[in-house]
Amino acid sequence: MSSVELIPAPVVRAACGNISYMTLYRWLNGSCDPRTGKVTPPVSDFPRPRMINKRRYWVRAEVEQFMLAHKAG
Repeated sequence: MSSVELIPAPVVRAACGNISYMTLYRWLNGSCDPRTGKVTPPVSDFPRPRMINKRRYWVRAEVEQFMLAHKAG
């Protein structure tokens, strides 16, 4: 049985360059500017979290793969 390392949101934020909670939210959900009506879609290839006891956890390998893909591009 393989072990999957799960990491919480603060660790994900640090791994992604110390992004804010709001940036993480926007990467997951997208956003809409109420003043201009501009809709920004979510980042499609950002890994989805697993919910455990109402807390979000990501698979470390998925986050690292996302970061490598975006550093190369």
